[in-house]
Amino acid sequence: MKFSEPVKKFGKVAEGEKVVLTYNFMNRSDSPVVINEAKSNCTCTHVDFSRSPINPEKVGQIVVTFNTEAKIGYQERKIELITNQGSSEISFKGVVKATEQTKETYKSGN
Repeated sequence: MKFSEPVKKFGKVAEGEKVVLTYNFMNRSDSPVVINEAKSNCTCTHVDFSRSPINPEKVGQIVVTFNTEAKIGYQERKIELITNQGSSEISFKGVVKATEQTKETYKSGN
């Protein structure tokens, strides 16, 4: 799997927003590739992908949704993709700006 952009930067977003990122890849092997599983270390990250084989020299797509609720500051997540041909990794990073309510909670020490 050859990704056009394996690392995405989403810049700055407000806490509570959902960030949706699309990763396109080309199957550069001689046989169809099947994504069997996507592993992320955070339940805030949801990965959608087709379970259909991607034939050689064809393009596939993975859509990642990152829920920023209760996440503030610099964020970086890695996703391991387990395929019938091994594993690949994609990632994203960016900054989540706290809401005024979160800022007040931190200021008051609660």
